[in-house]
Amino acid sequence: MERPKFKCLDHLALKVRDLEKSIDFYVGLLGWRACRRRPVRGSRDFLPSWGVVL
Repeated sequence: MERPKFKCLDHLALKVRDLEKSIDFYVGLLGWRACRRRPVRGSRDFLPSWGVVL
């Protein structure tokens, strides 16, 4: 069976222990962009970035 091909990833949710270290990794090392940060009910933070949500 051939591996399916895809064009994009719609969303991904990550539960992390240290949000600041995670932001440093994804933004600083991988070059993702966090455009805003806002609290979400039942969650500590939600960081949407056009094309990337941290």
